[in-house]
Amino acid sequence: MKTFILSLCLLFSIQSYGQYNSMYSSFMEKWIGVPYKFGGNTIKGIDCSKLTQRFYKDVFNTIIPGTASKQYRFMDKVKIKDLIEGDIIFFKSRLSPSGWHCGIYLGNDHFLHAPRRGDRVKISSLDENNYRRNIISGGRVKM
Repeated sequence: MKTFILSLCLLFSIQSYGQYNSMYSSFMEKWIGVPYKFGGNTIKGIDCSKLTQRFYKDVFNTIIPGTASKQYRFMDKVKIKDLIEGDIIFFKSRLSPSGWHCGIYLGNDHFLHAPRRGDRVKISSLDENNYRRNIISGGRVKM
């Protein structure tokens, strides 16, 4: 199953940041399948905002805040139609203790995220009703 998921990742080749292609792939390979853990920040368990924080640190060597709400305030807002690979997508969530959810935009309306307790880091589609109707905005860090 992990091989299938990694193959899917390769379909979403990251073109906006060409020099980061292998770093994106390495990041996804490391984190896909890791269990969700609220407040977690390790391979044993991670939550959505810590995943996005780790992504920016590991891929871009950039420090961003550690919670989704703080990340949202920190970033430049981007309309969903203008998202590029590596942007963060923010959602409202009734399942999250904070009321927020976020993920890393991969292109083609797909994103990498740590969904919720009992689930694992995975790729989902923005076309899924739950995500489409709960999108707040995209966010981008100036590099």
